[in-house]
Amino acid sequence: MMQNILECTLADLDFKQLKIKDRVLLVTGRKSYIDSGAASVLSEKLQGKDVIQFFDFKSNPQLEDVVKGMNLMDRDKPFTIIAVGGGSPMDVAKLIKALSCQKHDPADYIRGSRKLVSNEHINLIAIPTTSGSGSESTHFAVVYMEKMKYSLAYQDLLPESVVLDYTLTKTMSPYQTACTGFDALAQAVESYWSVNGSDESRGYSREAIGLITKHLLSAVNAPDNADRLAMQKAANLAGRAINLTKTTAAHAFCYYLTSHYGVPHGHAVGLLLGKFFVFNSRISVESRSDASTTVKAVQERILELCHLLGASSALEADTFLNKLLRECGLESDIGKIMDIDQEFDDFFSSVNVQRLGNNPRKVEDQDELLNLLKA
Repeated sequence: MMQNILECTLADLDFKQLKIKDRVLLVTGRKSYIDSGAASVLSEKLQGKDVIQFFDFKSNPQLEDVVKGMNLMDRDKPFTIIAVGGGSPMDVAKLIKALSCQKHDPADYIRGSRKLVSNEHINLIAIPTTSGSGSESTHFAVVYMEKMKYSLAYQDLLPESVVLDYTLTKTMSPYQTACTGFDALAQAVESYWSVNGSDESRGYSREAIGLITKHLLSAVNAPDNADRLAMQKAANLAGRAINLTKTTAAHAFCYYLTSHYGVPHGHAVGLLLGKFFVFNSRISVESRSDASTTVKAVQERILELCHLLGASSALEADTFLNKLLRECGLESDIGKIMDIDQEFDDFFSSVNVQRLGNNPRKVEDQDELLNLLKA
């Protein structure tokens, strides 16, 4: 499905382009909806519609949260779902759309024991208020069930329309801007070297990386409208890239830092990204994840990525990323967050195996990875 991506402010947008039905479920953040300025504009633009607002869900959405949202709708009638916020409102809105027309227990679809059927009664519009997750342009969503994290992938999860209004990101703090910026950068880089990469996905990645390397630092420390616009566009491009390829090893391992130490996702993946530049650059014939891809091809892609960062080698890319973390006000030393030697076994066993399979190099050499984390 081709998305209708509209780059303009909500105030200037002709809402007829969005084909909003008479009944609207508005899925929003608790504070960000008002703080971003979206509430004041949408309350006017949606006058005359039957609008239900839903924000009663956790930042890491639980399946029961999604079911609460589903129960607010008359599922037999046409509905428009509008998601306004960061990654959590986006995921909740996507899941409500996908699960609301299914006939069986929603948990069955999350576990993968039943196949989803398409929902033609509901259209989904995404309006991000952050510049990082790229969730507005992906066909997967995260949900927690019985304390376990699941990622549901289905084409219906991809919003039909996206509104990119950079003015909604003005209330992001420097720390939030840094974290979401590194999330977008990691998505773009990982998509580029993913075994599922294509000319199209790498095109999105190249453009995203160019925008991020030019604008992230100023977006964190002294943002102007050009920086905000560039970072929002970059996040969307990175989302479009991983929509085609999914993420790889840096994302697969970063969840440990978030779940055990509360490190925000973007910061966590930023801490690991440089390490996997080095790790993946040392690929061999035996360690390839994809036997149809040559070692030379993988190394050339990594070198292309290095050049996009202004580096000439994987080690230089690692140095550049650590420096960028510090300049953005983020800790760059994993050893100051976790005890690497004591916790490595738990860290390694926590990996998201599904994401790991997309990495160009098999992650089997635990000693090498341990030494890279300590370097």
